[in-house]
Amino acid sequence: MSLVTGRTFKVKARASSQYHQEFWSDELSHAEMLYNSADELLNLVVDQGVRYTELEYINALSLLHRSQTGVGDQTVQNVRLQRLKEIICEQAAIKQATKDKKITTV
Repeated sequence: MSLVTGRTFKVKARASSQYHQEFWSDELSHAEMLYNSADELLNLVVDQGVRYTELEYINALSLLHRSQTGVGDQTVQNVRLQRLKEIICEQAAIKQATKDKKITTV
């Protein structure tokens, strides 16, 4: 009985450890967004594609905007948020076109 319990414990411990590694890995990669300026972040989305949800990008852009000194103009932030939505739509269209192309060529 203790042999089975011991194995179960090891499996649960390994699964828990893997979960925590994935969680912290995700958290670190989310934090990497904040190492850029707001405009650099938009360029990264264009270059690397969409890696996070739109809400996560909006939150990062808002935080970056608020953390810049002397940038209190809400119009600039609204333009960036609109550009983000455009980029995400463009990326989704590219992804769908690629998927459609694979379907038609098969």
